[in-house]
Amino acid sequence: MKIEKGYQNYLQAVRRTQNEKTAESKQEVLPSKEEPTVKIELSEEAIKLSEASQTEVSARAQEIKKAVANGTYEVSTEEIAKGLLNAVRQQKGFSEE
Repeated sequence: MKIEKGYQNYLQAVRRTQNEKTAESKQEVLPSKEEPTVKIELSEEAIKLSEASQTEVSARAQEIKKAVANGTYEVSTEEIAKGLLNAVRQQKGFSEE
């Protein structure tokens, strides 16, 4: 059985289609001129506040890690239970107690 050029034409068409899809996916999407650009600037106070809160959280996390490692970290089961109950109440639409 002799295969004519039809198969070669088919392969070329498939390769062309794949190349076109690759070229389309590589095109950059540029914002249109109508879309406004959003620029956000933080004040020095906001930056300082963010840094301070991150430092406090990091310090607290280190304290907890040390306490867990030493075996001295204590957990209040009452506070956990209250927190769980309040979370369930909020989900169900009831007020907190």
